[in-house]
Amino acid sequence: MTKAFADEHGVASLSELAEACGGLVLGGPPECTERPFCQPGLEETYGLEFAEFRSLDAGGPLTKSALQQGEVTLGLVFSSDGSLTPSE
Repeated sequence: MTKAFADEHGVASLSELAEACGGLVLGGPPECTERPFCQPGLEETYGLEFAEFRSLDAGGPLTKSALQQGEVTLGLVFSSDGSLTPSE
């Protein structure tokens, strides 16, 4: 999620996001809906509720753009990717 979205909803963690917001939009690679460490894991571990999944890419330009433009609430990106700054 972007910093702006987190600030707007007063959340700093995925658990807080689950408590504050439902109907989220998740963006990631096509297999994300089946992978235990993607959508199913986010739902089971943190209690997140997704209204929609958008098939994009694995942490690539499509996912980053969708996050920055507010098309998805959460996107699967790589923590080692320095192209997204904490302020985004």
